[in-house]
Amino acid sequence: MLLIKLLLFIVAVALLAGCVSYGHKAFAPKFEANPGYGLHAVEVDDYGVFWNPTAAQTTLDAVEQQAAQGNVIVLLFVHGWHHNAKPDDKNLEDFHKTLDALSHTLDQPSYRDARKMLGVGENVKIIGLYVGWRGRSLPGPLDYLTFWGRKAAAQRAGEGDLREYMLRLQRIYASQQADTRRFMGLVTVGHSFGGQVLLKAVTGKIEHDLIQQGRTLSGVPAQMTAAADPIEGIGDMAVLINPALEAQQFERIDKLYRSFSYDWKQTPVLLVVSGQGDSARQNAFPAGRAVGRWFGARPWLAPDRRERWDKALGEYAPHVTHDLTTFDGPDEVGNGIYSSDEILSVDFTARITIGNASLTPRTGWSVANSPVLVAYSNEKLIKDHTGIFTDSFRKFLIDYVAFIEGKRMVIRKIACEQAGSQAVTP
Repeated sequence: MLLIKLLLFIVAVALLAGCVSYGHKAFAPKFEANPGYGLHAVEVDDYGVFWNPTAAQTTLDAVEQQAAQGNVIVLLFVHGWHHNAKPDDKNLEDFHKTLDALSHTLDQPSYRDARKMLGVGENVKIIGLYVGWRGRSLPGPLDYLTFWGRKAAAQRAGEGDLREYMLRLQRIYASQQADTRRFMGLVTVGHSFGGQVLLKAVTGKIEHDLIQQGRTLSGVPAQMTAAADPIEGIGDMAVLINPALEAQQFERIDKLYRSFSYDWKQTPVLLVVSGQGDSARQNAFPAGRAVGRWFGARPWLAPDRRERWDKALGEYAPHVTHDLTTFDGPDEVGNGIYSSDEILSVDFTARITIGNASLTPRTGWSVANSPVLVAYSNEKLIKDHTGIFTDSFRKFLIDYVAFIEGKRMVIRKIACEQAGSQAVTP
């Protein structure tokens, strides 16, 4: 009887959280001009619809205009649970700091010289896009009771107008790839339930490319074949940090990408990073999923599926391909090869030290030159569920993505120079 009352109470709270209008509005934050970067907010409501489609279109126009004029890197961030686009939101403040750190890093002489050597000019414009949704739907501690309602809202947000927005960003990105006089970088990042938003918005492109090159349904045993063309995602890379979504949602991507082998032209397009100290996803998430089984699908009969249903992406061991730890020694990938053909031989899924961190593949689980990585990080890089903006992790991620973009730029340059001729090998 006590259990039934508890369950009824949880249902009542969940319904309350879905009905109240707290925080269901556009915040439209104003940003001061910054010489190092531009920052814009794009906001969707609880049903994945833009609060202001014209404002969202304005950001696309700004990206397209800047891409046509010179070098540009677009960094899009989707916040998680308990956050929104309120001007004093902690995630928004930390995103400011990340853009500032990115601007400072890319303005260093080594990066400027590398861009000059590639013939795209030294300067680069950074555009930050902060995606706001109703991550906070009740005031104060009551917001911790909104797990189920906010998870469902995150799924709707990723399936709505934001997915079209991502595809239009990709269209702008793709249109710039044939011009060797300048470059455009595009990286998307989602945290917590923001990882759920981003997964829905970007992985359709990855899944499509994998399906186009294979003849066998995912899950059907088949001999591994070589991917004929590189798998593309949205922009250069999508990064899910401590994603609050069940591993089952990732299972198809996992099966599809593992059915291919990849050559040197493939770079990572999806990176999932889970923090070792993320007790929220290790304990609270499975508890929430267990309660959710009473009101939805109940995969009781298949233990492996039940485990993927209950565990968060990155916590299900068969999906994990790499370990990410701090490293005090020198980087193995130095700026000296950033703009040279030597970078073509770098496999960014092999063991690599960069940005004072070491990325190490797990034997038997990682795939060489894979488009997908699922890494498990120690607590010095990612402290806990919300501790994703540490200086050490920020440094690793900036350097790792920058070098991957460097490799893609060299590949693009070679392809343009040798159009119509036989491709070179590294």
